Amino acid sequence: MRASVTTSLYVCGFLLVLLAGCAAVSYPLADVYSCINQGKGYGMADGQAQCLSSYPDSGKTCTDEAQCAGSCIRHDAFAEPDALSSGQCSARRFRDSCHQFITLGNASPVICDTELGNLTTDDWSPEYAQQRHTMLDELDIAGCLAGGGVVTLMGYYALPGCEHVYADGGKTCQQDDDCTGECLAQVEPESGQVNASHGVCAASDNLACVILFDGAPASETVCFGDLL
Repeated sequence: MRASVTTSLYVCGFLLVLLAGCAAVSYPLADVYSCINQGKGYGMADGQAQCLSSYPDSGKTCTDEAQCAGSCIRHDAFAEPDALSSGQCSARRFRDSCHQFITLGNASPVICDTELGNLTTDDWSPEYAQQRHTMLDELDIAGCLAGGGVVTLMGYYALPGCEHVYADGGKTCQQDDDCTGECLAQVEPESGQVNASHGVCAASDNLACVILFDGAPASETVCFGDLL
């Protein structure tokens, strides 16, 4: 009986050591910050946490997302929509408002004037850079990656968060109940007009400023993400 108890104590002790080791898993914040600040995502690939590969044409000048493997993005959040005629190909897929809507050659205020989330440097202000650092420090990176998420810049203000991709992204919808995430209105790239017949399910929970669709397109743009 005593031997059994002793064995159990040794086993329990060993398990506690293992659990402590698991709990101590950490990620190099400087590497994660550098990764997401390039517009990329930090996630799991080949069984390891790493900065996910970017598209080969990242940084190439573009006037339409059709010219890029990812999205055609702009970096000046507050310029007049018709003041920008070109952008750069993104390092990776961005949230729906960019990926589905932005067509710089035929810019519309609804599409282009709120894409601050694509800013990939700290040049905006020291306060803004500090907000990014603070939010990354507070983010549960291990929990994000364990749940299949990717650490990246999220929302209108492009602050660190955990993005989850939805399997039904791009599916036609009439309301949120049709989607895992949001049902978004679509802007037709040729005309710049909002499609009034249906929306599409969001590809992920990483949204900046979008038009929601609930039986019909909303009359106003909704923005996600707040500064601290």
